[in-house]
Amino acid sequence: MSPQLINESKSPLNVPVKTLSKGTGANPTLSIQRKDRVWGILLLVLSLIFFLPGIAILVVGFLEIGISLCLLGLLGLILGIFFLVKARTSLKILTDKTREDIVIQDPKKDLAILDDESLREIPISPTPKTSLRTPPPIEIEEEPLVIPSYPIETTEAERALEEISEDVKQVEIYLTKIRTWSHQNQGLFEKTEQKLKTLESVLDATFSEISHLELCLLRQEVYFLEAEAALKRLWNNVQASLNMLGSIIVSPNEDKGVLRSATNLAKMYASDFITMVTRFKNRQATFKSSTLAVAKQMFEESLDLLATNVYESILTSHELETSSSKAKQRLRKKRKLLHELQTSILCLREDGSVNFADIKLWDFTQTDVKIKLAKIKASPRFDQISSFKSQLFEYLSNKHIWEENPTQKNRKFVQKEKTLLDSKIQEFYSEELKIAMNKLKELQDLYPNTKVPTKETRIRSEKQIRSDFNLQEELDKISLEATECQEKQTKYLASLEQKRLVATGTTGKEDKRPLKDFQTCTENLNAFSPDMKNNMRAAKSFLESETRETEEEINKTEMSYILQRLEILQQEISNIPVIIQQGKKLLLHRESLLTAAKQKLTYAQHQLEKHLKCLPEEMKNKYEIVATKLKETSINYSHEQTILLNQKSHLKRSLDRFEKEGMNNIQERLVSNLFELWQFAGEEHIIHNSIPCLQLYLTYKKAEKNKTAKAVLKLTEQYKSYRSILDLKEIEEKQSVSQNEESLNEELDKEEEKEEGLTCLKLQITQERIENLQTKLGTMPESQQATIKSKKKKKK
Repeated sequence: MSPQLINESKSPLNVPVKTLSKGTGANPTLSIQRKDRVWGILLLVLSLIFFLPGIAILVVGFLEIGISLCLLGLLGLILGIFFLVKARTSLKILTDKTREDIVIQDPKKDLAILDDESLREIPISPTPKTSLRTPPPIEIEEEPLVIPSYPIETTEAERALEEISEDVKQVEIYLTKIRTWSHQNQGLFEKTEQKLKTLESVLDATFSEISHLELCLLRQEVYFLEAEAALKRLWNNVQASLNMLGSIIVSPNEDKGVLRSATNLAKMYASDFITMVTRFKNRQATFKSSTLAVAKQMFEESLDLLATNVYESILTSHELETSSSKAKQRLRKKRKLLHELQTSILCLREDGSVNFADIKLWDFTQTDVKIKLAKIKASPRFDQISSFKSQLFEYLSNKHIWEENPTQKNRKFVQKEKTLLDSKIQEFYSEELKIAMNKLKELQDLYPNTKVPTKETRIRSEKQIRSDFNLQEELDKISLEATECQEKQTKYLASLEQKRLVATGTTGKEDKRPLKDFQTCTENLNAFSPDMKNNMRAAKSFLESETRETEEEINKTEMSYILQRLEILQQEISNIPVIIQQGKKLLLHRESLLTAAKQKLTYAQHQLEKHLKCLPEEMKNKYEIVATKLKETSINYSHEQTILLNQKSHLKRSLDRFEKEGMNNIQERLVSNLFELWQFAGEEHIIHNSIPCLQLYLTYKKAEKNKTAKAVLKLTEQYKSYRSILDLKEIEEKQSVSQNEESLNEELDKEEEKEEGLTCLKLQITQERIENLQTKLGTMPESQQATIKSKKKKKK
């Protein structure tokens, strides 16, 4: 029996009686329990002391000592656990015994209920037999009345039952918030799915549009590119001719008539080359103030914006991960993706510096370089476009001949070529109409509730972009440069004549080369004449065709549509991060509610498992009801959690695609520009700077080189900047913060209003494109034609 404080009173026999009350005192069982716990902890510490060095010694190779120490550590571990279990068992026995030994005294009873040990403590004194008096009344010491209570197990069970029920209700509230969230008659699941689908569609449209617009712009300047290629071939002819002239002009074995003819031919080549380079540079200057130049500038701005958005996405894509370990893993993956780009930046050294000095050593054997003309030929519609462009070239060439020589025969040729061209144009418009119709259907399927607006389409003002360019000043500068070049070329040829006179007349030295070499050089010089004429004619024809094409109606129609599409492309690229952020916000809202629900659900499940084994019989039915409700709630939670994980995976796949295709676009731009620099380095190496007419071509190539080098430097510096940020980025512990539903809806309203405006613009431009093509093809319904005519009257 545990020690108790005993209150004394007298029995009817004048015997002092000891009653029990609550108290404290020394207990040998408690002392033993404490000793067992101390021994257990001590043995566990000793086991670690033996076990860890034993493992270290085993690794080194001392098997006997290592095994001995490990066995001692294992033995200490077993004994330590034994003593701790023993101490716990002693504590439980002590607690149970204490409860059984508590005796509650009822002061209304005459006798106290005592156990055996208390009875042994009562002193028995003899009672006088002669005493017949009535015994005095028993003096009972009053003690506070102890109110009986329910068993501890029942009280704890009821309290736990209430807590579990409350937690289950709270979880249901969180899940209900997820299910009842609404924005524009869409639930959280439907809204998130719509954003993910919209993101996929925007990515499809963006990268497809980038490729298609790049080909459209290249097709618009194909004549200019062909003229540039012809000019390069012409430069090779002139260089070889002048080198040969310089080789034979000092020969004493010369035939004066042949030499004079060769000299005149070289002068003509040089003069024509200067004229052609001047015309080419004039056309290039005019091109800078054309609609096509505006379109190319807008396209470059779009690609720069895409690169910025891709880098920003790489920096923040790890935020979707739930745990910090997964976030670090995703961040390492993105670092690897960014580091792989460096292998393509041949001008970037390991120390981070940019070097253009060793361009000739760059290796492009392992790189797929798509040159401008090659890109056009690789396009799916190359055959149709090539046929259309070839027919347009033939028509423009014959039209130019007829304008210079307006004969009946030439007029018939022009009419014939015009008929063939109209047929090709019809085929081109028919294919474009199919593409526009498919695009309109895709937009209507994606945005079924958006209607085509009636307001006019607005595109960027060309004057705003070209305000800093003065065409006349540029043309005057080119003319002055050509005049100076002609003067220098005349002086150069005069210096060759002077060398000939000095070599053959003054010195009287004989050229050791045989007459055969002189004749061979002369023949080669004359053999260049047809090739020179062909290249000259080709360069001239392409420049003239390029000039005339800009005035053609079909070119104006296509350029107007290209500008509209570029305007949309820029807004589309700007909108990609917004859509991504909307998806993240919706997923974060769901995740924050599920995180709060998970905490309540986990605690409720723990409490249920804790009390289920020791429940009183009368509480088991209630607990079974709560357990069933908890199980149903857990299933609902798992369903919502699965939806969250699936939608997160969907968004991560879209992000990975956006970043990968964006990086491919950056890499392609870098490699293309680097390849142009590499080509120029090879040309610059073989150009003889002493020949003035070639210097005029060299100034043009140097200007192109500087422009390309600036583009490479810009892309390289951008890469270095974001790479350094990503290398230093660290993952912080994620804190899920629930966003207020009202503020979330307000943000969605603002962002979707802009998105709807962009959708309306896309629908309107596509609809206008279809109407324009149908008008040109003569396939537009009469009712639609009447509507368009009425609109035009209102505009007027």
